[in-house]
Amino acid sequence: MRKLKKHLKRVLFVILSIFLSLHIIPYMLPLPIDSGKLFPPFDESRYMVIDGIKLHHRSWFPESLHSSSKFVLLVHGMGGSTFSWRKQVLSLEQAGHIVVSVDLPGFGYSDRARGFKHSQANRAELLWTFLDQFSQEHNFEIVPKWTLIGHSMGAGVITEMALQQPDHTDSLVFVGPAVSILESRFTDLLRYPPAGRWFAVLMRYVFINQLSVQALLGSAYGRIPAPEETTGYLMPFLWPGTEHAFLDIATTSTQTEVSDLENLNKTCIPVLAIWGEKDSWVPADNADDLGKLIQNLTLIKLPDAHHCPMETAEERFNDLILNWLE
Repeated sequence: MRKLKKHLKRVLFVILSIFLSLHIIPYMLPLPIDSGKLFPPFDESRYMVIDGIKLHHRSWFPESLHSSSKFVLLVHGMGGSTFSWRKQVLSLEQAGHIVVSVDLPGFGYSDRARGFKHSQANRAELLWTFLDQFSQEHNFEIVPKWTLIGHSMGAGVITEMALQQPDHTDSLVFVGPAVSILESRFTDLLRYPPAGRWFAVLMRYVFINQLSVQALLGSAYGRIPAPEETTGYLMPFLWPGTEHAFLDIATTSTQTEVSDLENLNKTCIPVLAIWGEKDSWVPADNADDLGKLIQNLTLIKLPDAHHCPMETAEERFNDLILNWLE
């Protein structure tokens, strides 16, 4: 009996030690905090503060406008930024279109402030406020109707934007759209403070590095990324506070409901979906399901392209976009 009691005490001691370690160790590892200091990463970088959120954006204007000029908003996907659209800007600008690219909160060079609810509805509302202020700043003679282009997660954002303000939406372009992502029970675990802290610590010390970003890009590209491509995606992740922002994103993001996609039919807004046939992140098989939900859908699959066709098949991709705008 004494041996059994001794053994139980040892087991309890080990369990207690593990429990305390898991709850204490992550708080002993320092994490950088966003200082709120802004700097322009690109020549055309600008910031706009909306409800206390600093949004980084870039814009390009053609030398002259014509009757077929469009207002185009580019919205990146998970882990992306305005950098993701670098190969589209010149062709759109030269074709006479006004182009705006923006970093969503927590991504790119936008705010890392805690507390923002990253639901698609909140993101959409924020972007419409941004576009309204942007239009006022540039004194457009007309109220713009925007062509909204969204990659992966960004497709869900522009879906909600179109539903919120269909009268200000000219058309939608989905690129490898992640619009049917199921919620994970993992997010409930992250709401427990020590688990959330471990998430942030692992991001900073394990996942935010060149090798990890290179591996993720390789999977999304379907090829080995060039050093400048890896650097372009890595640099925003090094921004202090990224880990905390991604914890908020992981615990407050919402999925795009089937009903949201079906409600697009009521708006009569035309939708173009561009899919890489070899996309392993959002398999092209999903395209057929999307076609059943959205009546006014034009679907194009790019052979040999993966999850980021705007970067790896840019010539074919840009031709599709320009033809769509015309």
